[in-house]
Amino acid sequence: MGYIEDNDRAQVLPMAGGESGIMQTISFMKTFALGASADPLVREAAEEVIRNVQQRAYGMEARMVESWIRKRLRYTRDGLNVETIKAPRRMLEELKKNGVMIGDCDDASTLAAALLLSLGHRPAFQVLGRGEVPHHVNVLDVTSGVVVDPTGEPRGSFGYRKVYLVK
Repeated sequence: MGYIEDNDRAQVLPMAGGESGIMQTISFMKTFALGASADPLVREAAEEVIRNVQQRAYGMEARMVESWIRKRLRYTRDGLNVETIKAPRRMLEELKKNGVMIGDCDDASTLAAALLLSLGHRPAFQVLGRGEVPHHVNVLDVTSGVVVDPTGEPRGSFGYRKVYLVK
């Protein structure tokens, strides 16, 4: 079962298993990131993130997006047998209201992709897993080659790695 949260309503959708479920989740993440990239609230947050970064230092912009989210995110897993995806605007509104955002890797990566898109970067979602079992997603900033991992997943070898360009 999937639980997709946007700003106006929550949708509960049946989720496919395996690769189809991953594609379904990535599809919602792309839709949310692309839609939010033109949102003035997202652009305002992105400008604040990079305010003190040297011009055209695109790798540093990506690293600052990662750092900014990490400092403001209270990581927690989704509910048992449920995939929850929060829209970037909802995450930022939560931050303004409570001083912290709550979410997991797909929420944080969707926000990171939206912030990067609003700054003219080309993000891609990287789905990773130990062995052949996917369990984590982060963002590859294609513009700079920097991996933006706002939840701080430990680095290491991943037997499962697929990249999905956000476009």
